[in-house]
Amino acid sequence: MNNIPFISILIASYNYAEHLKKAIAMIRKSDFKDFEIVYCDDCSSDNSVEIIREIINENKDLQIRLIQNKSNMGILKTKTKLINECSGKYFMICDADDYIAEHCLDKLAAVAKKTDADRIVSEVYDIDENGRIVQKQDIPRITSKWLWNLNHGCLYKRSVFVDNEIILDFIPDDVCLTTYFSQYSKSVAWLRKPLYYWCIHNDSAGRNIAKTQHKDKVIEDFRETLEKIDSVSQKLNSSDIQQVQLLEIKLYYLQIFHALKDYSFSEKKLMYRKLKNIMKSHNGEYLNNYYIKNPGKMPLRKYAKYIILFSAFLEKFHLMEIGLFGYHMVSKVIRFDQ
Repeated sequence: MNNIPFISILIASYNYAEHLKKAIAMIRKSDFKDFEIVYCDDCSSDNSVEIIREIINENKDLQIRLIQNKSNMGILKTKTKLINECSGKYFMICDADDYIAEHCLDKLAAVAKKTDADRIVSEVYDIDENGRIVQKQDIPRITSKWLWNLNHGCLYKRSVFVDNEIILDFIPDDVCLTTYFSQYSKSVAWLRKPLYYWCIHNDSAGRNIAKTQHKDKVIEDFRETLEKIDSVSQKLNSSDIQQVQLLEIKLYYLQIFHALKDYSFSEKKLMYRKLKNIMKSHNGEYLNNYYIKNPGKMPLRKYAKYIILFSAFLEKFHLMEIGLFGYHMVSKVIRFDQ
Protein backbone atom coordinates (compact mmCIF):
# COMPACT_ATOMS: atom_id res chain seq x y z
CA MET A 1 0.00 0.00 0.00
CA ASN A 2 1.23 3.49 -0.82
CA ASN A 3 2.11 5.87 1.97
CA ILE A 4 -0.50 8.22 0.54
CA PRO A 5 -3.82 6.35 0.40
CA PHE A 6 -6.04 6.67 -2.63
CA ILE A 7 -9.13 7.39 -0.50
CA SER A 8 -9.52 9.04 2.89
CA ILE A 9 -12.80 8.11 4.56
CA LEU A 10 -13.77 10.95 6.88
CA ILE A 11 -16.08 10.48 9.84
CA ALA A 12 -17.16 13.49 11.90
CA SER A 13 -19.04 12.41 15.00
CA TYR A 14 -20.82 13.83 18.00
CA ASN A 15 -22.51 11.31 20.31
CA TYR A 16 -22.90 8.53 17.75
CA ALA A 17 -21.13 5.78 19.68
CA GLU A 18 -23.86 3.21 19.04
CA HIS A 19 -23.39 3.42 15.25
CA LEU A 20 -19.60 3.37 14.93
CA LYS A 21 -18.93 -0.37 14.97
CA LYS A 22 -21.34 -1.05 12.12
CA ALA A 23 -19.97 1.86 10.06
CA ILE A 24 -16.39 0.59 10.40
CA ALA A 25 -17.42 -3.04 9.87
CA MET A 26 -19.00 -2.18 6.52
CA ILE A 27 -15.88 -0.29 5.44
CA ARG A 28 -13.75 -3.28 6.43
CA LYS A 29 -15.73 -5.58 4.11
CA SER A 30 -14.44 -3.73 1.08
CA ASP A 31 -12.08 -5.59 -1.26
CA PHE A 32 -10.47 -2.22 -2.00
CA LYS A 33 -7.84 -1.63 0.69
CA ASP A 34 -6.00 1.52 -0.35
CA PHE A 35 -7.73 3.79 2.12
CA GLU A 36 -7.40 5.43 5.50
CA ILE A 37 -10.14 6.24 8.00
CA VAL A 38 -9.87 9.58 9.76
CA TYR A 39 -12.29 9.94 12.64
CA CYS A 40 -12.85 13.28 14.38
CA ASP A 41 -14.78 13.35 17.64
CA ASP A 42 -16.38 16.71 18.38
CA CYS A 43 -16.28 16.47 22.20
CA SER A 44 -18.91 13.74 22.49
CA SER A 45 -20.49 13.26 25.90
CA ASP A 46 -21.06 9.54 25.26
CA ASN A 47 -18.38 6.83 24.96
CA SER A 48 -17.61 7.48 21.26
CA VAL A 49 -13.87 7.92 21.86
CA GLU A 50 -13.69 4.74 23.91
CA ILE A 51 -15.48 2.85 21.12
CA ILE A 52 -13.25 4.17 18.35
CA ARG A 53 -10.12 3.31 20.35
CA GLU A 54 -11.48 -0.18 20.83
CA ILE A 55 -12.08 -0.41 17.07
CA ILE A 56 -8.51 0.74 16.37
CA ASN A 57 -7.09 -1.92 18.72
CA GLU A 58 -9.20 -4.64 17.10
CA ASN A 59 -8.30 -3.61 13.55
CA LYS A 60 -4.53 -3.14 13.56
CA ASP A 61 -4.39 -3.79 9.82
CA LEU A 62 -6.57 -0.76 9.04
CA GLN A 63 -5.24 2.78 8.89
CA ILE A 64 -7.51 4.49 11.41
CA ARG A 65 -6.60 7.85 12.82
CA LEU A 66 -8.36 9.48 15.78
CA ILE A 67 -8.63 13.26 16.07
CA GLN A 68 -10.25 14.81 19.14
CA ASN A 69 -11.45 18.39 19.13
CA LYS A 70 -10.51 20.26 22.31
CA SER A 71 -13.88 21.97 22.28
CA ASN A 72 -17.12 21.43 20.40
CA MET A 73 -16.53 23.00 16.96
CA GLY A 74 -19.71 22.02 15.16
CA ILE A 75 -20.13 20.10 11.93
CA LEU A 76 -18.78 22.78 9.54
CA LYS A 77 -15.44 23.36 11.25
CA THR A 78 -15.04 19.67 12.05
CA LYS A 79 -15.51 18.57 8.43
CA THR A 80 -13.22 21.34 7.18
CA LYS A 81 -10.59 20.15 9.65
CA LEU A 82 -10.96 16.53 8.55
CA ILE A 83 -10.52 17.38 4.86
CA ASN A 84 -7.42 19.44 5.55
CA GLU A 85 -5.84 16.83 7.81
CA CYS A 86 -6.47 13.72 5.72
CA SER A 87 -3.93 12.59 3.12
CA GLY A 88 -5.79 10.68 0.39
CA LYS A 89 -5.94 11.67 -3.27
CA TYR A 90 -9.72 11.57 -2.83
CA PHE A 91 -11.82 11.96 0.28
CA MET A 92 -15.22 10.52 1.09
CA ILE A 93 -17.45 11.80 3.87
CA CYS A 94 -19.23 9.05 5.78
CA ASP A 95 -21.56 10.19 8.55
CA ALA A 96 -21.10 8.28 11.78
CA ASP A 97 -24.63 6.84 11.69
CA ASP A 98 -24.47 5.74 8.03
CA TYR A 99 -22.65 2.96 6.22
CA ILE A 100 -21.37 2.13 2.77
CA ALA A 101 -22.30 -0.77 0.51
CA GLU A 102 -19.88 -3.70 0.42
CA HIS A 103 -18.43 -2.77 -3.00
CA CYS A 104 -18.74 1.00 -2.62
CA LEU A 105 -15.02 1.78 -2.45
CA ASP A 106 -14.15 -0.68 -5.22
CA LYS A 107 -16.60 0.81 -7.67
CA LEU A 108 -15.92 4.44 -6.85
CA ALA A 109 -12.17 3.94 -6.97
CA ALA A 110 -12.41 2.16 -10.34
CA VAL A 111 -14.29 5.11 -11.84
CA ALA A 112 -11.86 7.59 -10.25
CA LYS A 113 -8.84 5.78 -11.70
CA LYS A 114 -10.44 5.48 -15.12
CA THR A 115 -11.65 9.09 -15.41
CA ASP A 116 -9.49 11.09 -12.97
CA ALA A 117 -12.65 13.16 -12.39
CA ASP A 118 -12.68 15.76 -9.64
CA ARG A 119 -15.83 14.26 -8.19
CA ILE A 120 -17.37 10.81 -8.50
CA VAL A 121 -21.06 10.53 -7.61
CA SER A 122 -23.07 7.39 -6.84
CA GLU A 123 -26.71 6.92 -5.91
CA VAL A 124 -27.87 6.62 -2.31
CA TYR A 125 -30.37 4.54 -0.37
CA ASP A 126 -32.27 6.26 2.42
CA ILE A 127 -32.93 3.73 5.19
CA ASP A 128 -34.82 3.85 8.47
CA GLU A 129 -33.46 2.91 11.90
CA ASN A 130 -34.25 -0.76 11.23
CA GLY A 131 -32.27 -0.81 7.99
CA ARG A 132 -35.31 -0.86 5.73
CA ILE A 133 -34.93 1.02 2.46
CA VAL A 134 -37.18 4.09 2.40
CA GLN A 135 -36.21 5.39 -1.01
CA LYS A 136 -33.42 5.44 -3.57
CA GLN A 137 -31.97 8.82 -4.42
CA ASP A 138 -31.38 8.12 -8.08
CA ILE A 139 -29.24 10.23 -10.39
CA PRO A 140 -31.54 12.13 -12.79
CA ARG A 141 -31.43 11.71 -16.56
CA ILE A 142 -30.02 15.22 -16.94
CA THR A 143 -27.21 15.84 -14.47
CA SER A 144 -25.71 18.97 -12.92
CA LYS A 145 -22.77 19.29 -10.56
CA TRP A 146 -24.58 22.20 -8.92
CA LEU A 147 -27.75 20.31 -8.14
CA TRP A 148 -26.53 16.96 -6.78
CA ASN A 149 -26.05 18.21 -3.25
CA LEU A 150 -25.50 15.00 -1.33
CA ASN A 151 -22.10 14.44 0.26
CA HIS A 152 -23.00 10.80 0.63
CA GLY A 153 -21.61 8.17 -1.70
CA CYS A 154 -19.20 10.60 -3.38
CA LEU A 155 -15.47 10.90 -3.85
CA TYR A 156 -13.94 14.38 -3.94
CA LYS A 157 -10.45 15.13 -5.20
CA ARG A 158 -8.77 16.59 -2.13
CA SER A 159 -6.45 18.89 -4.07
CA VAL A 160 -9.44 20.85 -5.41
CA PHE A 161 -10.57 21.56 -1.85
CA VAL A 162 -7.14 22.27 -0.33
CA ASP A 163 -5.56 24.20 -3.21
CA ASN A 164 -8.51 26.58 -3.32
CA GLU A 165 -8.56 26.95 0.48
CA ILE A 166 -12.23 26.06 0.78
CA ILE A 167 -13.78 26.59 4.20
CA LEU A 168 -17.23 25.19 5.00
CA ASP A 169 -19.16 28.09 6.51
CA PHE A 170 -22.90 27.70 5.93
CA ILE A 171 -25.62 25.12 6.32
CA PRO A 172 -26.76 22.72 5.01
CA ASP A 173 -23.16 21.50 5.11
CA ASP A 174 -23.62 19.22 2.09
CA VAL A 175 -24.91 22.11 -0.02
CA CYS A 176 -21.99 24.20 1.24
CA LEU A 177 -19.40 21.61 0.22
CA THR A 178 -20.91 20.79 -3.17
CA THR A 179 -21.40 24.47 -4.06
CA TYR A 180 -17.92 25.65 -3.09
CA PHE A 181 -16.33 22.55 -4.61
CA SER A 182 -18.26 22.86 -7.89
CA GLN A 183 -16.97 26.34 -8.65
CA TYR A 184 -13.47 24.86 -9.01
CA SER A 185 -14.38 21.36 -10.18
CA LYS A 186 -13.74 20.65 -13.86
CA SER A 187 -15.28 17.19 -14.16
CA VAL A 188 -17.82 14.88 -12.52
CA ALA A 189 -18.27 11.15 -13.16
CA TRP A 190 -21.71 9.68 -12.51
CA LEU A 191 -22.18 6.10 -11.31
CA ARG A 192 -25.82 5.01 -11.46
CA LYS A 193 -25.59 2.48 -8.66
CA PRO A 194 -26.66 2.93 -5.01
CA LEU A 195 -23.49 2.52 -2.93
CA TYR A 196 -24.30 4.35 0.29
CA TYR A 197 -26.91 3.86 3.04
CA TRP A 198 -28.10 7.10 4.60
CA CYS A 199 -29.82 6.43 7.91
CA ILE A 200 -32.87 8.59 8.58
CA HIS A 201 -33.83 8.64 12.23
CA ASN A 202 -35.39 10.88 14.84
CA ASP A 203 -32.18 12.69 15.77
CA SER A 204 -30.73 12.90 12.26
CA ALA A 205 -29.11 16.32 12.46
CA GLY A 206 -29.30 17.26 8.81
CA ARG A 207 -33.06 16.77 8.64
CA ASN A 208 -34.07 18.31 11.94
CA ILE A 209 -32.16 21.58 11.95
CA ALA A 210 -35.28 23.73 11.93
CA LYS A 211 -36.95 21.59 14.59
CA THR A 212 -34.15 22.21 17.09
CA GLN A 213 -33.41 25.85 16.25
CA HIS A 214 -35.14 29.05 17.22
CA LYS A 215 -37.34 30.25 14.36
CA ASP A 216 -35.33 33.45 13.94
CA LYS A 217 -32.20 31.33 13.52
CA VAL A 218 -33.89 29.30 10.77
CA ILE A 219 -34.72 32.50 8.92
CA GLU A 220 -31.25 33.99 9.32
CA ASP A 221 -29.56 30.76 8.28
CA PHE A 222 -31.64 30.67 5.10
CA ARG A 223 -30.74 34.29 4.35
CA GLU A 224 -27.04 33.54 4.90
CA THR A 225 -27.22 30.44 2.72
CA LEU A 226 -28.60 32.46 -0.20
CA GLU A 227 -25.93 35.12 0.27
CA LYS A 228 -23.12 32.55 0.33
CA ILE A 229 -24.42 30.78 -2.77
CA ASP A 230 -24.87 34.12 -4.52
CA SER A 231 -21.22 34.98 -3.84
CA VAL A 232 -20.33 31.92 -5.91
CA SER A 233 -22.80 32.58 -8.74
CA GLN A 234 -21.36 36.05 -9.34
CA LYS A 235 -18.24 34.38 -10.77
CA LEU A 236 -20.07 32.06 -13.17
CA ASN A 237 -21.29 32.03 -16.76
CA SER A 238 -24.99 32.45 -17.56
CA SER A 239 -25.71 28.71 -17.89
CA ASP A 240 -24.20 27.92 -14.50
CA ILE A 241 -25.95 30.92 -12.94
CA GLN A 242 -29.35 29.54 -14.00
CA GLN A 243 -28.51 26.22 -12.36
CA VAL A 244 -27.29 27.85 -9.17
CA GLN A 245 -30.46 29.94 -9.04
CA LEU A 246 -32.42 26.71 -9.44
CA LEU A 247 -30.49 25.37 -6.45
CA GLU A 248 -31.62 28.38 -4.42
CA ILE A 249 -35.22 27.78 -5.50
CA LYS A 250 -34.93 24.12 -4.54
CA LEU A 251 -33.60 25.02 -1.10
CA TYR A 252 -36.41 27.56 -0.65
CA TYR A 253 -39.22 25.11 -1.37
CA LEU A 254 -37.61 22.20 0.48
CA GLN A 255 -37.14 24.50 3.47
CA ILE A 256 -40.90 25.09 3.45
CA PHE A 257 -41.98 21.51 2.91
CA HIS A 258 -39.33 19.63 4.90
CA ALA A 259 -37.45 21.74 7.42
CA LEU A 260 -40.77 23.11 8.72
CA LYS A 261 -42.68 19.83 8.58
CA ASP A 262 -43.11 19.51 12.37
CA TYR A 263 -44.44 23.03 12.83
CA SER A 264 -48.10 23.87 13.40
CA PHE A 265 -49.97 25.25 10.42
CA SER A 266 -49.96 28.78 11.83
CA GLU A 267 -46.19 28.50 12.34
CA LYS A 268 -45.73 27.13 8.82
CA LYS A 269 -47.74 30.02 7.37
CA LEU A 270 -45.77 32.63 9.32
CA MET A 271 -42.43 31.07 8.42
CA TYR A 272 -43.44 30.75 4.77
CA ARG A 273 -44.19 34.47 4.59
CA LYS A 274 -40.81 35.31 6.08
CA LEU A 275 -38.95 32.92 3.79
CA LYS A 276 -40.83 34.23 0.76
CA ASN A 277 -39.87 37.80 1.61
CA ILE A 278 -36.22 36.76 1.79
CA MET A 279 -36.46 34.89 -1.51
CA LYS A 280 -38.16 37.80 -3.29
CA SER A 281 -35.65 40.26 -1.90
CA HIS A 282 -32.81 38.02 -3.03
CA ASN A 283 -34.18 37.28 -6.50
CA GLY A 284 -37.46 38.90 -7.43
CA GLU A 285 -37.54 36.98 -10.72
CA TYR A 286 -37.11 33.48 -9.31
CA LEU A 287 -40.45 32.32 -10.71
CA ASN A 288 -39.14 33.16 -14.18
CA ASN A 289 -36.12 30.89 -13.87
CA TYR A 290 -35.19 29.19 -17.15
CA TYR A 291 -35.79 25.70 -15.75
CA ILE A 292 -39.22 26.53 -14.35
CA LYS A 293 -40.18 27.67 -17.84
CA ASN A 294 -38.47 24.63 -19.40
CA PRO A 295 -39.16 21.78 -16.94
CA GLY A 296 -38.12 19.09 -19.40
CA LYS A 297 -34.53 20.33 -19.09
CA MET A 298 -34.51 20.52 -15.30
CA PRO A 299 -31.47 18.56 -13.96
CA LEU A 300 -33.18 17.29 -10.81
CA ARG A 301 -34.67 14.12 -9.42
CA LYS A 302 -38.39 13.79 -10.12
CA TYR A 303 -39.41 14.49 -6.53
CA ALA A 304 -37.56 17.81 -6.23
CA LYS A 305 -38.67 18.74 -9.75
CA TYR A 306 -42.34 18.18 -8.94
CA ILE A 307 -42.08 20.06 -5.63
CA ILE A 308 -40.59 23.06 -7.45
CA LEU A 309 -43.06 23.07 -10.35
CA PHE A 310 -46.12 22.57 -8.13
CA SER A 311 -44.97 25.21 -5.63
CA ALA A 312 -44.12 27.71 -8.36
CA PHE A 313 -47.58 27.18 -9.86
CA LEU A 314 -49.22 27.82 -6.47
CA GLU A 315 -47.16 30.94 -5.90
CA LYS A 316 -47.90 32.37 -9.34
CA PHE A 317 -51.63 32.17 -8.59
CA HIS A 318 -51.28 33.19 -4.92
CA LEU A 319 -52.46 29.78 -3.70
CA MET A 320 -49.40 28.73 -1.73
CA GLU A 321 -50.95 29.07 1.73
CA ILE A 322 -53.89 26.91 0.66
CA GLY A 323 -51.44 24.35 -0.70
CA LEU A 324 -49.47 24.58 2.51
CA PHE A 325 -52.58 23.76 4.53
CA GLY A 326 -53.27 20.74 2.33
CA TYR A 327 -49.68 19.58 2.79
CA HIS A 328 -49.95 20.11 6.54
CA MET A 329 -52.99 17.83 6.75
CA VAL A 330 -51.77 15.13 4.37
CA SER A 331 -48.30 14.97 5.97
CA LYS A 332 -49.91 13.79 9.19
CA VAL A 333 -50.54 10.41 7.58
CA ILE A 334 -48.11 10.28 4.60
CA ARG A 335 -44.35 10.58 4.92
CA PHE A 336 -42.71 13.03 2.53
CA ASP A 337 -38.96 13.15 2.05
CA GLN A 338 -36.33 14.82 -0.08
